[in-house]
Amino acid sequence: MKFNWGHCIAVVLVIFASSILVFVYVASKQKNELVTEKYYEKAVAYQQRIDAEKNALNENAEVKYNIKSGQLMLVLGRNMPNANGTFQFYKPDNAAKDFNTSFQVNDTGFYSAVIPQLTHGRWSINVSWNVDSKAYFYEKKIFIP
Repeated sequence: MKFNWGHCIAVVLVIFASSILVFVYVASKQKNELVTEKYYEKAVAYQQRIDAEKNALNENAEVKYNIKSGQLMLVLGRNMPNANGTFQFYKPDNAAKDFNTSFQVNDTGFYSAVIPQLTHGRWSINVSWNVDSKAYFYEKKIFIP
């Protein structure tokens, strides 16, 4: 039997079909983690987050993180003594490492804590707090070497 162009077409089609099947198998084994399980409720309330971000910008609130000592410092505006809220630490590549912690700011508008749970990689720190029933939100992306 002689090898002709019909055989070449058949070989190409078999290789193409095999590669598609391998791709489907590999794609089915990937982890699909949601940012949050309650994504619909968060999407509905997103305008409140936008307003809280504007409030934080107007008050010049800022989150500073010192990587060497693992120290997290929250510096709020001067008119925000005794604020309380939560930190949400979100690791995009591993939902198992996400965690939340509460905080209470002192009279000077300053909060500091050591956060040992932060491991190597990219993190998103979401800070939400309230002062006199006014909501604030600040997001900071950091990289831990």
